[in-house]
Amino acid sequence: MISKLIKKHIGRIGTLLLASVLLAVLLEFLQIHNQPPAYENNLQVVQEADLLDFSQAELTNAYLDGGSLKTGGEGSTILLRFQPAKELSYLQIEAKKHVRSPFPIRVYWSKDGETFSETNMIEIQAIPESVAWSGTIPEDEYAALKIEMDNKMTIRFLKCRAEVKEKVPVREQMRLWRIGIMIPGLFLILSLLCWFRTGKRLTAAVQQMISFLKESGWRTPLRFIIFLTLSFLAYVLIRWLISGAFFGKVNVPQQLFCILAGLTAGLLLSFPKTLGRKPERLFVLFCLLSGWMILYLFPNDLTVNWDMEYHFEQTHLYSYLGEERLTNPDMSIIFMEGSHDSFEWEERIKSQESQQEQYELGVFYTERKGLMLNSIYEIFPAAGMYMGRLLHLSWPWTMYFAKLFNLLTVAACGFFAIRRLKNGKMILACVMLIPTNIFLASVFSYDHGVTSFMALGLSYYFAEWQEAEKKLTYRNAFVILGSLTIALLTKAFYAPVLLFTAIMPRGKWAESREEKLQYISRKRYFLFSGLVLLISLIPYILPLLQGNVVTDMRGGTSTTPMEQIRFILEDPLRYLQIMFNCQKECFNPANSAGILTFFAYEGIGPGWQVLCVLLALVALTDKKPSDRLLERKPFIRILGLFLFYISTCIICFCLYITFTEVGASYINGVQCRYFLPFVFPVLMLAASGFAAKMINVDREWKQQLYNGIAYSVSLIVLFINIYINCISKFS
Repeated sequence: MISKLIKKHIGRIGTLLLASVLLAVLLEFLQIHNQPPAYENNLQVVQEADLLDFSQAELTNAYLDGGSLKTGGEGSTILLRFQPAKELSYLQIEAKKHVRSPFPIRVYWSKDGETFSETNMIEIQAIPESVAWSGTIPEDEYAALKIEMDNKMTIRFLKCRAEVKEKVPVREQMRLWRIGIMIPGLFLILSLLCWFRTGKRLTAAVQQMISFLKESGWRTPLRFIIFLTLSFLAYVLIRWLISGAFFGKVNVPQQLFCILAGLTAGLLLSFPKTLGRKPERLFVLFCLLSGWMILYLFPNDLTVNWDMEYHFEQTHLYSYLGEERLTNPDMSIIFMEGSHDSFEWEERIKSQESQQEQYELGVFYTERKGLMLNSIYEIFPAAGMYMGRLLHLSWPWTMYFAKLFNLLTVAACGFFAIRRLKNGKMILACVMLIPTNIFLASVFSYDHGVTSFMALGLSYYFAEWQEAEKKLTYRNAFVILGSLTIALLTKAFYAPVLLFTAIMPRGKWAESREEKLQYISRKRYFLFSGLVLLISLIPYILPLLQGNVVTDMRGGTSTTPMEQIRFILEDPLRYLQIMFNCQKECFNPANSAGILTFFAYEGIGPGWQVLCVLLALVALTDKKPSDRLLERKPFIRILGLFLFYISTCIICFCLYITFTEVGASYINGVQCRYFLPFVFPVLMLAASGFAAKMINVDREWKQQLYNGIAYSVSLIVLFINIYINCISKFS
């Protein structure tokens, strides 16, 4: 089958391959010409020094000796006349050797060439530590210059302008190895864009938008005016709540908060049809508006963000595809050399100006390094970092661009995931708008990437149950397995999820030869699932086989994986007790804030109890008849929940053997955010549709109201957390 497909599409494959090669060369060319330069060790003279010719000087108690001038001691005078007058602002006297003791040299200047006075004089101190001494003259044109001293010395040069030196950029060559890495990646991306008919879909979307604008006529500008009006009213109200007065005094971060929160409220109130029919479109805007505040205002500081130095370094490496080119601001983050930003606005502005000055000094450290496959998610913020350099943005704004691409990735995953679901859209939307998830999406991290791509893959999986009458297409299977590949490469803890996606409704698999051309068979799906599992585990299995398991400082020097495994095998009941105690702590509803409203080192925000109630309610009510097939399969639902529980056991096991000292009665490193990817699938599996029958959302206005309430509660909690954990800390 594969050989037939290759023969059929050989022309298209060749075109895509050629396009990949040309695009890789273009991207490398742009990389070389827009990256911060590295400089040679030696400076290059770009302008020679301006030397005064003392061969025509009028000398007193001094004489010429070859190319030098020797002074005789007391009363030595050198008179230089210039015709026409010479512009002077500086004089440097360079001796042939060091003097024995310090002495003064008097320098006079005259505009008429005859009159010299003490008011037009500077005194330059000759010191033994140097052979060159200089002074500044008021910048002007002078007809004469007189130099007096009372000591013997040999003068090599008199300079009225020092030589100008500049750093010489290293001549960079295009990296063939980097082009070689890009070609297969670009070929894969272009092939997928072709396979999913992205060009046709974008064209159709643009045409649909144009036709909509033509048909709507005056209603579109009217709707826009209503949106701006409602946004302004919301802005005024929020500003009043913050400052205690209408248009009361607020600082810059508070002003930004009021504007973005007002726009969010305006969107929620102005577009009811979009809210009811296409909630994924509003989700993208809500995600970007709330996340922008965090990525722009939250400090790039190691003391407020989890593992920022590691994620920044991996992003930086991926932006150069394996070459480390560090400027001073880059090194200060990677090597944890102090603070970059703070919650003091004026200090932040000064800090960013200093960072830019350091960035413009160029690269101080270069080294070719490999790329870590288990940091593959960092390629998304790395694309933003690359674009920032391409657009010649300042260093702080290049950082913002990298984090913006982080946020865009989450918004895109959420958009396609919510759109694919027939029901449960608001379950996923509320999960994706959890404050912890938006916070992680707006800083240097990859935990949100696991949540987003798992949500994308599992939304396509649940949609297959909602459309049980349709067979599983290759495209949908690819989205499921491709999304889970990125999630599992980042953190292989969640590998049991793959087993769950293999459980499909009866009749989903292709049976006949004709069906297999368009739909996937069970065997092929299992084969591809095994391949995904192998690819995901390779980055973790190889170090284990080589004895290079990475441990953590939290475990101290007594962290030894093999010894820890031996301890578990010798006393498995003891280990199970330790694991259950850890899980009991993590799954305690009172600790839900660690999953829902945790802003790293800035602490836990309010409203997690409200979110718990909201998530429970949408899980019970966001159900339709198409969900009943899965609801009637309690064994499958229990099996799915059990597989997710197995994932939590794997998390505990891995962190116990790598992050915890041998035989400890606790497990180090288990953080609540690791369980965030489970929230969406658990809500989809655990709740039934009984409550949905009671509220019966069967009309459009009911759907608009339902979605509006769910979004409103989520966004209010989200914005309150952003204000308390970020905005309110600015003075």
